Amino acid sequence: MNAWAQFYTPQPAGHLLVNAMLTDQVQTVVDIGVGSGQLLRAAQARWQDARLFAADIDPQHIVAARTYFPKAVCLRLDALHVCLPTKLGLAEGQADVAVCNPPYLPARDIPGVYDILRAADLHDCISAKRITTDIVFIAQNLRLLRTGGELAVIVPDGLATHSHYADLRQALCERHGLYRVIQLPDRFFARTEARTHIFYLRKHAEPVSDIRLTGASPNGDLMEDVVIPAELARTRLDYSFHSVTDGSGASVVTLRDLGAEIVRGALTHKECVANNLYYFHTTDFKRFPNRLAVYPAAPSLPERWVAKQGDILLPRVGARCLHYAAKVRSGNPVLTDCVYRIRIESDWRKAVWKALSSVDGVLWRQHAAHGVCARTLGKEMLLDFPVPNLG
Repeated sequence: MNAWAQFYTPQPAGHLLVNAMLTDQVQTVVDIGVGSGQLLRAAQARWQDARLFAADIDPQHIVAARTYFPKAVCLRLDALHVCLPTKLGLAEGQADVAVCNPPYLPARDIPGVYDILRAADLHDCISAKRITTDIVFIAQNLRLLRTGGELAVIVPDGLATHSHYADLRQALCERHGLYRVIQLPDRFFARTEARTHIFYLRKHAEPVSDIRLTGASPNGDLMEDVVIPAELARTRLDYSFHSVTDGSGASVVTLRDLGAEIVRGALTHKECVANNLYYFHTTDFKRFPNRLAVYPAAPSLPERWVAKQGDILLPRVGARCLHYAAKVRSGNPVLTDCVYRIRIESDWRKAVWKALSSVDGVLWRQHAAHGVCARTLGKEMLLDFPVPNLG
């Protein structure tokens, strides 16, 4: 990662990204965040006669790119500038193919950011506080592409999974022919645990009815596709989740259907310690190897703060603890804001516990979580947890 928050593309990702693209006849390829040049190198290997355009804000990257690609147009440019096409010398709507691994930073203060998004027909599907540099890079690439031109872009997990970006995912499907997503392996990029995906788009193409989702191994081998209806893009677009749910996006019976009450703890871990409370935090799951939590009673505390006998406890956030689960056997532990309390009618409690703590349930929860490093299991997603075998 450099000073501009870009994680360099490993060689297997470059070949994987380019070789999965559909376009065969290519005259112009553009990479507006060329970095170490892996994506452009893979593009040059596939489309040997294409004219290459490379840009980067880091002068060292441009010096290297001019060495690696002596026939390419390589310019030191800020890819977030509203006049990028003019500065690059490539008119809007001219490129056949764009490849990109953008930086992931907040982007609310970029001058002309809504003009950039508007030019790509993405201005009405994202709120100002959710705009990030990777989204602006997507818009800039779409500006440069001809109608039907293809973009393959590496995006952070949140863009593929978080509900904040549901409208954007829908817009990419309906307006720019999003047709495929490849989920890259965790820890694929050096010095980060960030989960990433490759989005494949075709500018102003007709929307597809189904989207192909694929996982990739660390050496770039692709797993068997999962095909989902395009309308599920609003929900999420990660292979790991849909490969577990078989692309159905729903279940006959869910926690929501059963009327489960899911509440996150009200206090931080620091507040619990400072107030000398008997608390339950994510680190406490392993204190109870039999998964039965035993605590003193706490009748004087607000009900919203505490769990009670029969409640099921799950981690809400964490890097490596999402597989845990526990039941409250006695007492009233105060829950930190990193823990969920699930309260369900006694008729369904046994079946729900069995489902959540099963191997399939653990996999579902791990895959349903989203985020870059410390992954988060959202409440709305958890309410859609499928509960089988209710008899």
